[in-house]
Amino acid sequence: MARLTDTERKELLTASQALAKDMASLKKTGHGFYTDNGDIDLIKVRAFLNQMNEMLGHPRKPFQPIDGDKFLL
Repeated sequence: MARLTDTERKELLTASQALAKDMASLKKTGHGFYTDNGDIDLIKVRAFLNQMNEMLGHPRKPFQPIDGDKFLL
């Protein structure tokens, strides 16, 4: 296993601190996913998940509607 250089270690530490700050901010404002009547706003949740996927480098998948009327869980 390769060891990190000092520059890589500093970069990783900086990125992890920024991510921790972002996650703390998100935790404080987590109520932003709810509408005024207390329901979950799925558009905001979808936008957040798309942003997280983009940040992590995952490609966005196109929406595919689910057809049918009988589903098994």
